[in-house]
Amino acid sequence: MAGKKRKTYDDFELCKDLAKGELSKTRIADKYGLSEGMISQIVLGTSRPELMPMIEKLSKEYVNEARRACRGQVRGAINRLLEFAKRDDKLGLQAVIKLLEVSDLLTQEQQGSFAATRQQIQIILSDKPTSKTAPKNRFTGVVTEN
Repeated sequence: MAGKKRKTYDDFELCKDLAKGELSKTRIADKYGLSEGMISQIVLGTSRPELMPMIEKLSKEYVNEARRACRGQVRGAINRLLEFAKRDDKLGLQAVIKLLEVSDLLTQEQQGSFAATRQQIQIILSDKPTSKTAPKNRFTGVVTEN
């Protein structure tokens, strides 16, 4: 009579590897002595459904950690570009605006975490109209009053 195979791995470690997504299914299967099919079933929740909440929680933590790391890098890049943009460089300001958009996607905040930086850009742009006849704010595209 064949018995059930006894698991020899730690559920938490398995969940960590699945949540990180750094290893392939083949490597995870080899590491824990499981088949690739079993790993797929665990990921889909058809096998070991009790692991899904832990995998989802760890996955969110890893994503948030990556966002925090990226946010710091984006902030540094924005500050460097702002210094460059203060020299009346339209291209630099456009690059800052794109970085702000990326930052908002990373932080998933409606207002964004760089509202003060946006205000700095608006001030810089409003001091430097693009046209003598109908000056426009390069950031908002709104005609500015003199």
